Amino acid sequence: MSNVLKTAAIVVGAVAFAATGIGAIGSAGLLGSSIAGIGTAAAFTSFGALASAAAGALSLAAGLTAKKPSAADATGSQTSFSADPDAGVPLAIGRTGTAGDIVMRRGWDTRDAGDNDRQAFVAVLSLGPIAAIEGQTVDRNPVSYSSTGAAIGAFAGFMWSMTQLGALASPALAFGAGAGTPPGVGADFKLSGKAAATWTLRFDTKAKQYQNGVPAPMWTVRGALAYDPTKDSTYPGGSGPHRMADPADTAAYDAAMATWEWTENPYLLGLRWAHGYWQRDVSNPNSTYQRVMGLGSPWRLIDVAAFVEGRNIAAANGWTCGGMIYSRDEKWATMKKILQAGMGEPMPLGARISCIVNAPKVSLATVTFQDVIGEARVSATQPRRNRINTVTPRYRLEENNWQFLPGSPITVPEHVAEDGGKRSKVLDYPLIQNTKQVGTAVRYDIENAREFGPITLPLKLFWMGYKPGDCVTADLPEVGLNKQTILLLNRDLDPPTGVVTFTARSETNAKHAFALGQTATPPPTPGVTGQPLVPVPAVDAWAITATSIISQAQTVPALVVTGTVDAGTADAVVIEYRPFVSGQAANVGWSSAGIWSVGANRVEITSVRSGAAYEVSVSYQRNGVTGGRRIIGPVVTAGVAVDYDAVVGPNRPQNGATVGAPTGTQVGGRKAEDVVADLNQNIINVANEMVVNGTWRGDTDKIIFIDGKPVRQVVEQQGVTAEGHTLFITKLQEVDSSTGLAKFMMAGNADGAIVGIQGVAGGGINQLSMVAERFLFVDTNGGNAIVAMSYDTTDKTWRLGAVEATRIKADTIVTRHLVSSSISQTRVAPVGTSVSIARNATATVATVSMTKQEPDSVMKVTFFGMFQSDDDIQMTCSVDVDGATVYPAGTINNVFDSTQSKAQSTITPFVYISDLPAGDHTFKFNVTNQEVDNIALIVKAGSAMEVLEQKRPLL
Repeated sequence: MSNVLKTAAIVVGAVAFAATGIGAIGSAGLLGSSIAGIGTAAAFTSFGALASAAAGALSLAAGLTAKKPSAADATGSQTSFSADPDAGVPLAIGRTGTAGDIVMRRGWDTRDAGDNDRQAFVAVLSLGPIAAIEGQTVDRNPVSYSSTGAAIGAFAGFMWSMTQLGALASPALAFGAGAGTPPGVGADFKLSGKAAATWTLRFDTKAKQYQNGVPAPMWTVRGALAYDPTKDSTYPGGSGPHRMADPADTAAYDAAMATWEWTENPYLLGLRWAHGYWQRDVSNPNSTYQRVMGLGSPWRLIDVAAFVEGRNIAAANGWTCGGMIYSRDEKWATMKKILQAGMGEPMPLGARISCIVNAPKVSLATVTFQDVIGEARVSATQPRRNRINTVTPRYRLEENNWQFLPGSPITVPEHVAEDGGKRSKVLDYPLIQNTKQVGTAVRYDIENAREFGPITLPLKLFWMGYKPGDCVTADLPEVGLNKQTILLLNRDLDPPTGVVTFTARSETNAKHAFALGQTATPPPTPGVTGQPLVPVPAVDAWAITATSIISQAQTVPALVVTGTVDAGTADAVVIEYRPFVSGQAANVGWSSAGIWSVGANRVEITSVRSGAAYEVSVSYQRNGVTGGRRIIGPVVTAGVAVDYDAVVGPNRPQNGATVGAPTGTQVGGRKAEDVVADLNQNIINVANEMVVNGTWRGDTDKIIFIDGKPVRQVVEQQGVTAEGHTLFITKLQEVDSSTGLAKFMMAGNADGAIVGIQGVAGGGINQLSMVAERFLFVDTNGGNAIVAMSYDTTDKTWRLGAVEATRIKADTIVTRHLVSSSISQTRVAPVGTSVSIARNATATVATVSMTKQEPDSVMKVTFFGMFQSDDDIQMTCSVDVDGATVYPAGTINNVFDSTQSKAQSTITPFVYISDLPAGDHTFKFNVTNQEVDNIALIVKAGSAMEVLEQKRPLL
């Protein structure tokens, strides 16, 4: 299926090329740090856009259905000692065995008998230079040689061998002392840049040697050298002598290659393959480096950081890579084989080469419905045939003489039970040479085959900051993604709309412990889910059991709510209360009394007025989702009262005391009857004041038990009812060992107007809540009050005063005014005089200098050009920034007919630049005339260059 889709993508892509005239330059740059494109005539643009979109969709499908690496893709044989002109040049990586590729075989006589008693072979073992040739076996038996190449032991006098590591300037091949020299071999018989071995056999006239013909040789080698950024002091975080250089700088690259070392790390070998294998004739000082193997990507187009991350993970797990690859192998397939050994795979990141590695990942952000600006699509599961549960791996082991053989099937019984039977597949691991490592790779392949997808999410532009390989959380219940961790696989930007489209798959963190052998239990197969079901409490689950509490011998109004959680799926209880208003809607007017653990069975609400009607709401939560309310009540709270029996002290009168002093008794210089009369009057006055004003004060300090665990609660409340006003202040302190929460609250209530602050700490919650309609800031003297924020009850909106912020993140911003350059800034340079450009010449037609204000903004350079030619319009456009970096802006190849066409066209080349630092920059728009005939290209006066800085939020 993948090949069909890939072919279809190529065909449709060719249609897009013909329609737009953009070609590979336009399409290749669309996802890189610079984004190039051409705006042409409407008919050309619309058809080309449709074709390009189809090609993109098919290419994506091809990537998702592409097969795993296979040994059958190799064009050479690692263990067959043969001459194969179609095999290509071999390359040994890591530590492995190879029979070599025969490039010369000659027999000759060393005596007059004419019996052709010598036979010599020259075998290329690898592209060089390599680290070492450890030794040789013949028919699986080790053979040692002297320093002059003569065999030691059973083959002494009958076998010779000499080797070379493949230096770029290798001496003439030697065959060993006593072996003789084949005819035609002289001083110019060299294999520079190739690791090779000469192997000479002498015919045994007594038939004791070579009874079955030429034996089977095998050389064990340590292969290619590689650059390690972590050993480079010039790389961020690196330390050591390793260096990297551009092959175009011959001297620098010579010096850099001398610092590289042998490695088995899959990601360092993958990084070397992406960079390419480069050689030159070092005997010629004027020679330049040429790529001989690998992808040969420029260093700036390789995501080095991703390979370093993979390198560190592979090193920590002891994953190695070894085997043979060949120059005629498909290059991307080779990269997949190399990274497969590190539990990873390569991926294109725009125009850059990147990779991902199977390892636990931290979610970097959460995608919600506010981020989605198009149609989100989710494939809820992988096809049945893809959800394998059994794999028979094929791989190489040294004890099997490096033969590529099948191992024992690896089965996950839990998945077999879930699937109702085995679903098996044979998978190749051509560059893994360790049984334990193969087991890890197999388990990852089984678990990854069960991740659901693809997931397609069109998102806002600020998501451009995330890249394939990142993990995010998708909280999109509408498509079955409820706090689902997903792995981003592909990123696409539509420049006209700014829509960033990600393709992703589910990512199950529990699979890593299983694949790495840390647990024997595999994770369940992931899938889409519905929203958590949070039931409403039953009618009889909760009740208001009291309307007052006793605090220090004083009865204060309260709502005492008791009950038990009757839903097994709940993980929290939400308690709310409100004054009762007949006909009030069910969802308005509520005040929070806290969020409690499911073990809570008693809650006291003391911030209520005496003699007032209240309702209480109880609802459950699960995973942060709150269910429906169960409304209880209304009930009327009790009034304030004092228990006289609790009054103590030496001057407390006895209960029912009526005995007084005789008339005329002096008390403090006054008659007793006068003192009693004053006391009675004061009692009446105080009683009247208490009735009118309702003054009270209550303090409680108590320990209650919830599920047998103590909860200490300290409450202080004071209030007054006077002249038609009810005013009170409440302070609460609570430590709850059952939930691990510490809470405090201070609130003031004046006729229902509430201001307060509440803090909760512990249990993963660190929350400070404030209730007010205005927030004021004052100076150290308590003056100069500034209203920083106020609440408008009309439209229920918080309003800010004069605020200065470094960064503001918002979904939608509605404003009456915008300060100049707050979102974007632009500079325009018109072409004042027509510019004539000769054939094959390049001219700067417009220049703009401007200050880029933000480091994370995107620059769009657009040229609104009017072009004229006596024949066709054929040109290449580019933008030079600061004379240091040139960004392609597209190629035009508008050929109209075979005569002098007198072409005129309005064309709008543009380029997006996202990797430019803040500061002063100079942009030059350059045009190169690529007309086939010797005809000038005219850029007409009135054309203009625009440089736009598009700012974006920093996330």
